[in-house]
Amino acid sequence: MEGWRVVKFSGAFYLRTTVIGLLLWVVLNLLTGNPLLQGHYYVPLFLLLFLFFQFTYRLEVRPDAIILSRLGMSSKVGLDKLQRHEQVKGNIWLYLTNGARHKIPAARFNPYDQTFLQNALSVVTETRLVEPEAPESAEAQEMQPSEDVWSDAGQLSTKQIKAEIETLLAAGHSRKTVYERLKGRGLNNAKLAYQIASTPDAMLCALHDTKTNVLIWIVIIQTVLALLGMLVVVEPDEFIWVAVYVVGINALFIWGFYVQRLLAYSVFILLNAIFLPRDLITSLIAQDYVGAAATMVAVATAAYAWYVRRKLFPHIALFGPRKDKQGDYPFAE
Repeated sequence: MEGWRVVKFSGAFYLRTTVIGLLLWVVLNLLTGNPLLQGHYYVPLFLLLFLFFQFTYRLEVRPDAIILSRLGMSSKVGLDKLQRHEQVKGNIWLYLTNGARHKIPAARFNPYDQTFLQNALSVVTETRLVEPEAPESAEAQEMQPSEDVWSDAGQLSTKQIKAEIETLLAAGHSRKTVYERLKGRGLNNAKLAYQIASTPDAMLCALHDTKTNVLIWIVIIQTVLALLGMLVVVEPDEFIWVAVYVVGINALFIWGFYVQRLLAYSVFILLNAIFLPRDLITSLIAQDYVGAAATMVAVATAAYAWYVRRKLFPHIALFGPRKDKQGDYPFAE
């Protein structure tokens, strides 16, 4: 099995879980005669704890092993010991030669990751069922066509180019090589360079996964504190709509950070750069030092988001791909 991929629960799973938890909270309050978002606070607290527990789950698919991690603890499943696997009610069970079993909650992944995981495991298990053949001579191996064949003919649509970029990068090709091969295939050089530079790198995502999770939890905490603050200053009838707006916007950012989308980082930084200076000046003029402190925390969060973006997308400058002095896109590795 080739490639290295980090698989985490999909944004749809978290959205579904959050909606179910909030609906349960509202229903309990209505049944007990409380206002919609008041009372039974153990429900959202349990929801946050559950989401945090799920956020820590990650699955690293390596060429020689699968690493299952949660809450800082991990277990390694060597693919050389994998005997078979089967899917039961949304879970993939791994059966090892030593009798051990491991469960992977595949239904919580997005469909693309589910397909990737199933194909990767099938390759490993099917290989064990095939009798080993005599090794071919060096001359025969050279005559075999490479599995990684470039297709240089014809124009491609934007969607096809995106898929081609993801496939080639996952196969281990450098971004510079991908750029040179796909030039003139349907996108101009600037757009092609942006597509390549904005495609997440699995190794960088795995390396900086903790930084991303820290940013997500900072935004979650800021959202909760903002809702608590609005409970004091906003009328109950208006609070629900304001809360839906605030939670919805921040949920989009959290989803974008979670799935490593460059656009989410760029929009988050841009919006903060536009509004935060005005809010800070207004707070200082009004001598609202609590508001000024909160604005400074938001500025620090935006700066941290910029830092994480630089780590995940090193080939992106301010809002476009990096260029050298000659105006080319070097894609230095």
